[in-house]
Amino acid sequence: MSHLTQILEQFNFREYDYDAHKDEPIEWRLVVKEGRQRWIPFPQSILKQFNAPQSLIDIHLLNKPSNFELPNTYVNDIPLNLDVSHSGSTNSNSNNNNSSSSSSNSNSSDDDSTVNNDTTSPLDYVFNKTNNYQSNLSESMVNERLLKAIDFYGSVQTDDGHWAGDYGGPMFLLPGIVIVMYICGEKLPRPFRYEMIRYIQSKQNKDGGYGLHIEGHSTIFGTVLNYVALRLLGVSSSHQFMKQTLEFLSKEPANGTLGCPQWAKLYLCVLGLMHWDCIDPIPPELWLLPDWFPYIQPGKWWCHCRVVYLPMAYLYGLGKVYDRAESDTLIQELRNELYMNVSGIEYSKQPWSKFRSYVNPRDNYHPFTQLYASMIHVFVAYEKYFKIGYFRKRALDTCIDHIKYEDSVTNHICIGPVNKVLNMLSVYFHEGSQTEHFQAHLDRVYDYLWLSDDGMKYQGYNGSQLWDTAFATQAIAEYYKRFKTSNGSINIQPLLDRPSHLQTLLKAYNFINFTQVKEDVPNRMAYYRQQSKGGWPFSTKDHGWPISDCTAEGIKSVLSIHDLFGLKEEDSNHQRRPCLVVDLLTPISSKWTQNPLSGLIHGGGDEGGEKEDEQYLLLDEERLTYAVRVILSMFNEGTNGGWATYELSRTHSWIEIINPAALYGEIMIDYPHTECTSACITALLQFKKFYPNSPYIPLIDDSIKHAISVIESKQTPEGGWYGGWAVCFCYGTWFAITALNAIDPVNNVYSKNEIVRKGLDFIVSKQQEQDGGWGESYLSCVTHKYSQSETSRVINTAWALLSLMTGDYPNLKVIEMGIYFLLRKQLPNGDFPQESISGVFNHNCMITYTNYRNIFPIWALSMYMRKYHPVVVKEQ
Repeated sequence: MSHLTQILEQFNFREYDYDAHKDEPIEWRLVVKEGRQRWIPFPQSILKQFNAPQSLIDIHLLNKPSNFELPNTYVNDIPLNLDVSHSGSTNSNSNNNNSSSSSSNSNSSDDDSTVNNDTTSPLDYVFNKTNNYQSNLSESMVNERLLKAIDFYGSVQTDDGHWAGDYGGPMFLLPGIVIVMYICGEKLPRPFRYEMIRYIQSKQNKDGGYGLHIEGHSTIFGTVLNYVALRLLGVSSSHQFMKQTLEFLSKEPANGTLGCPQWAKLYLCVLGLMHWDCIDPIPPELWLLPDWFPYIQPGKWWCHCRVVYLPMAYLYGLGKVYDRAESDTLIQELRNELYMNVSGIEYSKQPWSKFRSYVNPRDNYHPFTQLYASMIHVFVAYEKYFKIGYFRKRALDTCIDHIKYEDSVTNHICIGPVNKVLNMLSVYFHEGSQTEHFQAHLDRVYDYLWLSDDGMKYQGYNGSQLWDTAFATQAIAEYYKRFKTSNGSINIQPLLDRPSHLQTLLKAYNFINFTQVKEDVPNRMAYYRQQSKGGWPFSTKDHGWPISDCTAEGIKSVLSIHDLFGLKEEDSNHQRRPCLVVDLLTPISSKWTQNPLSGLIHGGGDEGGEKEDEQYLLLDEERLTYAVRVILSMFNEGTNGGWATYELSRTHSWIEIINPAALYGEIMIDYPHTECTSACITALLQFKKFYPNSPYIPLIDDSIKHAISVIESKQTPEGGWYGGWAVCFCYGTWFAITALNAIDPVNNVYSKNEIVRKGLDFIVSKQQEQDGGWGESYLSCVTHKYSQSETSRVINTAWALLSLMTGDYPNLKVIEMGIYFLLRKQLPNGDFPQESISGVFNHNCMITYTNYRNIFPIWALSMYMRKYHPVVVKEQ
């Protein structure tokens, strides 16, 4: 148990009266236990009493901008003696100084790149396979910088073995919890309110509005909800920035506020700021449909869509409103501000039903179809004329049963932030705030709140703990695969010579080990759940929803550690259990002056104990086989097959024509993705390599054979692959090339495979001339066309380099230009700058992954060293 966790046992921050002690300074600390992350505001006197200074992790997370573009300078530059520009043009209007080559310095601007004086065209220069280019990128320099990056990243690893980070970005999440807490009569502690206000205010656009996400154009959805949240948090409407928000709304059609989409309308309805006639009906009777009912039966929807519309249907069917809305002065003021001040029409005279299905064009990413409009007409008629009380009650009972089930099997975390707050509100309306169930919900609210330099946000999950840790483990392990013996096995001695790196990897292994889901959820078929046992979730074990690619990356990270230690099938099978991870290192531990294993934090084992000295068992074939079974159970056959996210695709994609959200694309079913399919292919191949005698090998082979054709079919005419979960073609193409090469490392390379060649040519065509890196805008995700960012980004560059190196791109110069870019962007302490937002979901909403800026540059640099600078020692 960590020091801060012990303090929390004696200091209840939820009951502490911060208002009465507002003159006492507080300091924020990140408290972590078994993946659970909570930012706690401690009074300084408490911290002094327990001697709990700010940790390096706190400093790193609070002082690193979460969405920041460095000026056009390179910090900690290295001399450029490499021909780095694609362009040989001597056009006098160019931003580059093409007259001569020069070395960069720390104050140089974007034109600090040494430019080639050759007048050959960019394409000729890039694709000239006969170019006898000799690398002068110093091996020692790259190695030094890479080790520094690993050192830094290891220093900000949490005690339990994962890496904490910002998973914010969407601007509609924080208002949801603020509104629900207000309705439930629960007051957030003062420090939280202050940081929330600071966050929302910092994200206001120049026009006075707020976007769907932190980099997006202003929307009615984001603007209305964030204005309401600020008022509920105590901000006066008299502030100039609040007036600017209302001014923005007043210029929009449909009385401004009435143009918000369905999700916003639901929040406004339950708060008493909109009439229920203004929202498209969400009949809870849909949850009474039998399982065999086609298409619109909720069990066939994508789980995120299903569990969000579950409490929405309950709340709509219940029709309740905040019980003090008519007497609450603030609600009355908000009615006046959002309607009278914006449109000149009083709240009571608004034409609610006229704007029921209207969505402002700013928000309308997925316009409603005629079939959807017809369906809504039927639902409206049902609500008005045909609704039967008996069936409504049965439907509401069914919905609240499903809601409570979702709460219980996720330890009240819920699958995501939207259904979390709506489930919590549903439970409040159903049984009040004093029940154990509601209080458990309240306790888990803080798992979603994340503090950063820009204030406090509500994250898109309870974190990305497992996901980031699995990637980080593979990235660091990649470096140590550089060291080989003459017989081809990995030489582990360099890792043993760096105890801090060994400890980093073992702590990560332990976290991944602990986080694997050990049991299926009870009665899962009745609640539309798939197999869980053996899978890995995106965040924590307590969350528990297994995902295909998270399970795949869990397998790969575990086997990457086994590979480093030279474990084979016979070393980790049933006959060797129980085997402790640290037992593997006992024979050589005497060589260390300081034991790198000391201080490892170990949680409970398979039996659920919490002994501090309990070591994790090695993940053996049995547990990895359960993971493989989860992956195989999610495989979709057919021309549009492959792997989706949480579940099988349970109905046809045409159901998207009744997508009710307007804000997002592809929400109705669980669609297969290039990334998920690639991750599963590569994980299954690694499992097959370690366990060639597994009875699941035939199923693995059949699945892979079909899945690889799916990946090939998803290649765009331009050559890239669309990435559904990050920005965008750089990301998707890396996954696709990785899977293709893993299938056949000899033949699926640039020189021998047309699909790989086309993909890598696409990537190279996007390399930025001025700095040698790659930069892709989030607009690629929205438009499905590659959108170049103004400057290169470290994350996009790393993904591009990983694609090129994996596919054996022949022109080393192109790769080394990208390597140079990463080294020049690296900060003096080994960190990398946080730049633009890098994650996405449902095509239109962006999300932050702050750990990516460390993980993927480390991975790209590690692959470069392994591939082009291997170290081989002779066997003794």
